Amino acid sequence: MLFISSAAFASQLLAKNVILLLVVRGAVGFALGIATAATIAYAFESGMDMGKFSSYGSLGWIFSALAAAQVKETDLLFELSFLVCLLAFFFSLGFREIPALDSPPPPNLWKVARRNYLVYLAVFLRHLGTTAVWIILPIYLAHLGMDKFMIGLLLGINFTVQFIVMRYLERFSEYKMFAFGQLLSVIVFLSFAFVSGWLYLIAIQVLLGIAWSCLYVGALLIVLKNGEARGTAGGIFQSTLNLCNAVGPLIGGLIAQGWDYRGVMFFAAALGVTGMLVAVPRAREAPGH
Repeated sequence: MLFISSAAFASQLLAKNVILLLVVRGAVGFALGIATAATIAYAFESGMDMGKFSSYGSLGWIFSALAAAQVKETDLLFELSFLVCLLAFFFSLGFREIPALDSPPPPNLWKVARRNYLVYLAVFLRHLGTTAVWIILPIYLAHLGMDKFMIGLLLGINFTVQFIVMRYLERFSEYKMFAFGQLLSVIVFLSFAFVSGWLYLIAIQVLLGIAWSCLYVGALLIVLKNGEARGTAGGIFQSTLNLCNAVGPLIGGLIAQGWDYRGVMFFAAALGVTGMLVAVPRAREAPGH
């Protein structure tokens, strides 16, 4: 699938109209979705530290943002994404196959989704609010008086904190991490609505990085440990995030248009509270709580 993803990235250069571009972008999402879920399942089965594994996703965001800032031509960005994905494919050829002890039946999508539905629901609610905020955040920061350098710095702090924090999380209870990430997210979104100074915004971005790290790694460990169909569980998890990435920006734009930028922050906080009500009972059920 990584090879197909590479081909899909390259084919974006051939898209000459909006319809064809939509088809190609759909192919990119389809291929990367399968590849990501399979990679997550492989990493877990190999005994990798899932916190450290997840941290490299944040590192990738940092480098991609730097590349996008430096590369001025759109076609060159597509070519670069093709080469990076192709490089990942060649690295994947060195993966060792993990022998299966038996041949389990094909996973039932409905059963896997039902087993972890509370986790998926909580993640969906929180991430829907996040993507609604994320689409208007640079404009909101500019509205608060931040220049382009400060906006880039603030956004970069979030990913840098994620890369650092995720590497030290697997030692903690995944259920407690998940609930803590939900709680901290609510605090962060409410804080965004009331602060304006750059020092306060830096502190909020640090807390945001911690919140997402705890929520993401905690939720990922819950769905991977809860059952055998880890590839399917990881796929549903990634699909949940991708659905939010598609719907959240539209909602964020509509709310900002009707109730200004702070309305988006309150919307995200309200979704976070709802997600927290879903997550906290799971934390209380965790062994040793």
